[in-house]
Amino acid sequence: QRRYQAVRLNKLGLHQLNRGEFRKALNNFEQALVIFREIRERQGEGAILNSIGEVYRNLRKYTKALDYYQQSLAISKQIGDKPVEGTTLNNIGLVYYRLEEYRKALDYFQQSLAISKQIGDKSGEGTTLNSIGFVYRKLREYPKALDYYQQALTIRKLLDDKSGEGDTLDNIGLVYYRLGKYKKALDYF
Repeated sequence: QRRYQAVRLNKLGLHQLNRGEFRKALNNFEQALVIFREIRERQGEGAILNSIGEVYRNLRKYTKALDYYQQSLAISKQIGDKPVEGTTLNNIGLVYYRLEEYRKALDYFQQSLAISKQIGDKSGEGTTLNSIGFVYRKLREYPKALDYYQQALTIRKLLDDKSGEGDTLDNIGLVYYRLGKYKKALDYF
């Protein structure tokens, strides 16, 4: 009964998070966290901590986001929850990317990518390859950025992920734009 309530609160919170209703999502996640801790369900606790980190990342409260992500990462490693571990590593990388700590971001993205490959999470792999492309684009290492974006694009096409495919095509176009290859950039926008 209590677990069902926590799962329901989590689903509601995820829906609100995706709609940008961050305060409402945070409220539901915090309620679910209390329940998961009361019933000692570590997997649910780890996932909720990651979701709370997502809220704070979206609110640009990066220190708080990192705190929740680190708690989630510790639990997921302890219990062997590889999917949450991989997602959390990617999310930590996104925080460091926003903080312009690109080498740190790259380190977390590489760890996330290794886990995605290990567990066969193609969606996570595509997301992380795209994230690595972001970093190399910011570092102006354009050939590397293109390589990672092309790998992400291949996976996203394979998964028929139209939204992800569109994002990656835009990113490839931005690289060609930065290289001054405007006609080629237009092919991707």
